[in-house]
Amino acid sequence: MPKISDDQRHFYHGTGMEMEYFARNVFGDRYFGSASWTQMSVWKKFYIDCLKLTQRSFVASVGSIDDFHRNHILETFRITIERIQKASRKDAIHTALILGLFQLVFLLLGNVPRRMALGKRKLPSTIGFSAFRTLSYCQTEEQLGYLLRSRVENHPEEFGFGDFFDAQMAFFHWEKEQKKSHARATYVEWVRQTFPDLYARMR
Repeated sequence: MPKISDDQRHFYHGTGMEMEYFARNVFGDRYFGSASWTQMSVWKKFYIDCLKLTQRSFVASVGSIDDFHRNHILETFRITIERIQKASRKDAIHTALILGLFQLVFLLLGNVPRRMALGKRKLPSTIGFSAFRTLSYCQTEEQLGYLLRSRVENHPEEFGFGDFFDAQMAFFHWEKEQKKSHARATYVEWVRQTFPDLYARMR
C-alpha cells in the first residue's frame, strides 16, 4: 500500500476562526483552540460526529414523510459515514463528505437529480424537486415564541435594549402587568403589540 503523504494527514483550514466557531457552536468548548489543529484524524472524527448528530436530529425533528424518502435519507447518512470512516487520505475523506452532503441537501429538497441517463449537457439554473413531494415547514405558536425570543434577545440593540437581560426584563414586566401566563404564545402576543414590524415579518 502506498505511503500516505504528510499533506494527506493534515488539514490546513486557514488562519480564520470559522471552523472553530462552528465546532464550538455544535459541540461546545471541547473544540476551544481548534483553529490551530491540523491533524486530519481530528477533523475526520468531527465530520463523523456532525453527520451522526444530524442523522439523530433528522429522526427527532422531521415529521410526516413517506418511508421510502426517510429510508433513502438514512441510508445516505449511513453510507457517507461509512465511507469517511474507511478513508485514510484527506482527499478521500473530503470527497466522501462533499458527495454525501450534496446528496443529503438534494434529498431534503425532495429527490436527487437523475440527469445523466437523459443525456443532459446544459447546466440548469434551477431544478424542480416537487415531482415526488413538496418541501414545507410548519410552526406552532410555541415554536414561533421561541423564534421571536431568540431574535429579540440575540439582537437586543436592534430593538432598543442594552443587552439580552434588558430584553428579558422588558418582557417579564409586560407579562406581569398584563397578568399573562408564562407561555410561549404570550411572548408572541408581546412582540405583536411591542414590535409589530417584527411580528409581521416573522408571521
